[in-house]
Amino acid sequence: MDGLREKRPLGSKGFALVELVLVVPLIAIVLLLGYNMLFLAQRGFTAVNRTFNVSEEARLFQMKIHSEANQARKAEETKDALDRISSKEMHIYTDVDNSDGMNIPEMVRYRIDGGSLKRSVASPDGTEYPYDYTSGFGTEEIVLNNIIEEQSEFFLQEPIKIISEGSQEAPDYRRKILMKLVIGGEPNDIEVQGYLVSKSRTEAE
Repeated sequence: MDGLREKRPLGSKGFALVELVLVVPLIAIVLLLGYNMLFLAQRGFTAVNRTFNVSEEARLFQMKIHSEANQARKAEETKDALDRISSKEMHIYTDVDNSDGMNIPEMVRYRIDGGSLKRSVASPDGTEYPYDYTSGFGTEEIVLNNIIEEQSEFFLQEPIKIISEGSQEAPDYRRKILMKLVIGGEPNDIEVQGYLVSKSRTEAE
C-alpha cells in the first residue's frame, strides 16, 4: 500500500495534484462571483447616473418652457398666446430675443417627433400687432430625447378666466395648456407634467 501512496520529497513546497484539483475551481468561482458583483455595481451606477442626467435635463427644460409661457402674449388675431396645434405640437408667442429692446414676440414651436421633443423659432415679419410669421421657422433643435410618443402630448388649451358675453371687462387673453412628457429610461421612466400658463391679459404691442 505504501508503494501506491504519492510521496513528496522532504521539504517540498509544491502542490499535490489533488490539492490543485480542489483549489483551482474554487479560485475560478470566487473570481466569477467578484466579476458579477463588479458588473452589477457598475450597471447600477450607470443607471443612476443616467437617471440623474435625464432628470437634470428635464428640470432645465421645464424652467425654460415655463418662463417662455409666463411671458407669452397674444400676437396674432386668430391665435392664442399659447396655441395648441395638435396633441404633438404647440406654439408659444414670446420674446426670446430681446436684444433690440422692442419686446416683439417670436413664435416658438415645440413638437414631439421621432422620439424627441424639438424646438424651433420663427421671427415676425413686421414690428406691429398683429404680427405675421410667414418667413417660417429656423433651425430645429432637439430639447429632450427618448420621448415615449404614445404617452406624451399637449392637452387642450383653456382660458384662465372666461369673460361672459356683454361684460364690461376687458378681454382676458391668458391661456393654459397641460403638458405631459414621458422619457424612457432605466430602471424607470421619467414623467414631466404640468400646466403652462401665460400671464399677460393683453395683446402684444
